[in-house]
This record gives sequence, structure tokens and C-alpha cells, in this order.
Amino acid sequence: MKVLKRLFRIEIIVVVALMAKLVLSGFNIYAQKKDLSSPSGEERKNIHTESELLKILKKKQIELDKKEVELNNLKKEIEENILKLTNLQKSIENLMAYQEKLKNKKIKHLAMIYSNMPAEKAAKLMEELESKVVISILRMMDGKTAGRILSCITPKKAAKISEGLTR
Repeated sequence: MKVLKRLFRIEIIVVVALMAKLVLSGFNIYAQKKDLSSPSGEERKNIHTESELLKILKKKQIELDKKEVELNNLKKEIEENILKLTNLQKSIENLMAYQEKLKNKKIKHLAMIYSNMPAEKAAKLMEELESKVVISILRMMDGKTAGRILSCITPKKAAKISEGLTR
């Protein structure tokens, strides 16, 4: 489970890095488009004819087209990573749901075992368990049986369990 969470975090970091790269590339393209609209002072000195200006503009357009292709590739990569992350998240959620189902099944089984014991013996055993586990077990029992067992548990622990049962 920890490995899946770690993979999920790594994938998120990759997506964030790719998004940052995409944003920075967008700024570069914007800056280059600004360059197209007004040639620098040095370029103005070198431009003698319209054909030279057209050559420079075509060159800049080719560079912009390359950057646009690069941005589209990055966008596609980010979308693929988002899809992978979504699938990974669904897998993690399914595993967690399965784990919870198994836990509930085990708690039900314990509740049945403790219900069939004498209350004093069940209480003695429950004294050694964590309060959360005892609360889960008692919730699975009918009120009468749970009450008999709870009355045999030490008052301090019984109060803590009773408080937990109200949540």
C-alpha cells in the first residue's frame, strides 16, 4: 500500500514538472511572437529589402511552429500522465475498499466468537485489546450481549469504549 502511495506521489511530481515546463515553453513562444512583431535595432540595420524581412519572418515562423509542436507533445504527455494517475488512484481506492471489506469480515467473525463466550471471559480478553478494536467488535453485537460484556470491563476502559461507541 505504501508503495502505491509513493508511486502516486512520484507521478504527481512528474505531472507538476511537466506542467511547469509547458508553462515556461508557452512564455518563450509568447516572447518570440513579440520578437516577430518588431525586429530588434540590429535586425533593422541589416534589413535592406522586403525579401530579407520575409526570410527573417519565415525563419521565426518555423521556430514558432517547432515550439508549438513541442508544446502539443508536452500537452499530450501530461494528458497521458493524468490518465495514468487517475487509473492508479482508482486502483488504490479499490485496494483500500477491499482491505476495509476484509477487516469488517474479520471483525464480524470476532464479534460472533465473543458473543458466544461467557460475558466475564469475553470482557477479560477485551481488556487486552485496543479500544478501537473493542468498539468495532461491540458494534457488531446485539445490544444485550454487548451490554453484558461491557459491564464486566473495568470502569475506566468501559467509559472510554462507551464514548467511542457514541461516535
